[in-house]
Amino acid sequence: MNYLRTIPLILASIIVLSGCSSGPKKATAADTVAVGEKSIIPVKVVNLTRTKIARTIDYTATILPFEEVNMAPSTPGRIDKIYVEEGDRVNKGVDLFLMDRT
Repeated sequence: MNYLRTIPLILASIIVLSGCSSGPKKATAADTVAVGEKSIIPVKVVNLTRTKIARTIDYTATILPFEEVNMAPSTPGRIDKIYVEEGDRVNKGVDLFLMDRT
């Protein structure tokens, strides 16, 4: 009976020892250059430069007005002067155009 308890213990210790036995990875001769007693691993060095990064995203869209009003005079006549341009923001009570007074 004592024999059956030692077999799993021996197997577990073999697995643990085999997992711990691998050493650290050593650099190859192509990767390192020996200088005196130390080995140097070559690295790539890049100078830093300051640049601006454009963070814009282009979308295709259709813009619709919140409210659209079609203007028509109550009496026929000519418009003498227009005070606003297309796309201007106007408030209530502001003159938009001047009708010919004749």
